[in-house]
Amino acid sequence: MNFTCFSVKLKMISQSLIEIGILGFALLLDIIGTSIPQWWVISSEHASTNIGLFQKCRSNGGETSCASFPERNLQDWMKAVQAMMILSILVLGGAIGSAILFSFKMRDLKQLELLSGVLGAAGAGFAVLGVIIYAAKASDSFPTGGLHAGFGLAIVSAIFAIVRTVMIFKSRNANDHNV
Repeated sequence: MNFTCFSVKLKMISQSLIEIGILGFALLLDIIGTSIPQWWVISSEHASTNIGLFQKCRSNGGETSCASFPERNLQDWMKAVQAMMILSILVLGGAIGSAILFSFKMRDLKQLELLSGVLGAAGAGFAVLGVIIYAAKASDSFPTGGLHAGFGLAIVSAIFAIVRTVMIFKSRNANDHNV
């Protein structure tokens, strides 16, 4: 193995690690954003209510109590947001798995890299759909308050997944032109 070949392999591995890191960070933000009860916050002088996708927490003074949403009373738009965010988590997990397989085990299987890119884009798309539905419907259901951390984390997660997808397809195009 000559120095040039070693340098190219090292560059490919480092780029793969960066892409996997970005995707892992997007997945982590997606999981945290989906699970925390802070998509919508209603605050008053003495109490605050944090509404998430799966539970609502009320703080009154120093006491906080949380309760899960009963599934039978959940509005359809909230079920849709839950579904989109869960699908986003699952698909981003699949994107990471296929990226790891491609990077370290099956380097000659270019379709695996393509699959990872498509899954990353789909994960970002599901998160964006969830965010759009929530933003469109939450203000109708909750007359006071505003969007909060979970909503923001979902947006940032989608941005990182999109950046990583662009990196994948840009590197694929560069590799196609160098062959």
